[in-house]
Amino acid sequence: MLEHSHRDSFRQGGGGKILVCYHKRDKLFKNEVLVPIHCGRALACEASKDGKMSQEDYQWMLDNMIGDDTGDNISKLNRDVNEMTAIYWAWKNYDKLGNPDYIGLCHYRRFFDFSDILKIHSLKLLNLLGLNNKSLNKIFSKYETVFREGTRVFKLPHSFDGYQEIVNLSETYHPILYKQYQKFQKERIYYFNNMFIMKKEDFFEYCEEVFPLMFDFLAKPQEEVNAMFLDWVKENWTEETYLTIKKETENNNNIYPRITGFMMEYISSFYFSHLNEKYKEKALGCPVINPQMKFKFLSQKMFSIRNSSDKIHKNIYLLGFKLEVKRK
Repeated sequence: MLEHSHRDSFRQGGGGKILVCYHKRDKLFKNEVLVPIHCGRALACEASKDGKMSQEDYQWMLDNMIGDDTGDNISKLNRDVNEMTAIYWAWKNYDKLGNPDYIGLCHYRRFFDFSDILKIHSLKLLNLLGLNNKSLNKIFSKYETVFREGTRVFKLPHSFDGYQEIVNLSETYHPILYKQYQKFQKERIYYFNNMFIMKKEDFFEYCEEVFPLMFDFLAKPQEEVNAMFLDWVKENWTEETYLTIKKETENNNNIYPRITGFMMEYISSFYFSHLNEKYKEKALGCPVINPQMKFKFLSQKMFSIRNSSDKIHKNIYLLGFKLEVKRK
């Protein structure tokens, strides 16, 4: 009976919710499962890297989605910690989501691509990307958790080994994360973007594991942390990249604006690795899709005219077929 209730969890009982993170106005993805959330709403009227949000766009955000600035929240930290403000809000205000059995997170430009698993045609997938009760019931009849498929990484800011030195993961205080940190040192498999769908109990364990580390990281002398990070970038990356990051840091009071967000991806990746180990074949590492880019690609396949590389012909694409026509 317990197995049956898990299989039908997106249709019965507490169901499932997937937060869709937004920081500005864009195409709205919203249904009985997808819950758009405005990340950093407490800072929405202040200038950011994207400029200042217009009053019209701000009102659209208010009208169409929840914010991460109600109840117990850390919305004002959004520009330091990115989507972690949405995750924290969900953790501390879980009842506001209807106390779902499963909880997930994706981004307005990044969604899980279930097309191969669900055998959905790509065009149909664009209709909310198969993220609805019916489709997710199929997914969770076979799997217990979903996260972005792993990627082997080496010298990326997400894999900066200084993070471990700063947060000091230990076998005594962080047994789950420390075990996966050791595994990462050998295998270098990384799970990007803090994207997941997991059971409520796993989600709460995840939050209890990662947020104390985030607050500890933020409490460290940030200039020292950033100096360590810049030294690492200088040693491991190109001179051009180093100078770009150095300039961003100098323009932001000597603090690289994304370092805490990268660190939280680093820590979260260890928890997803833990879920992969815990659930084995019932853990799904899923590819990710940008629906806007996918739609552009598909529309070009349906009909487009492009110059060929030989400059003699034109290529006409019609319903997936390619016709090569000689120019006059």
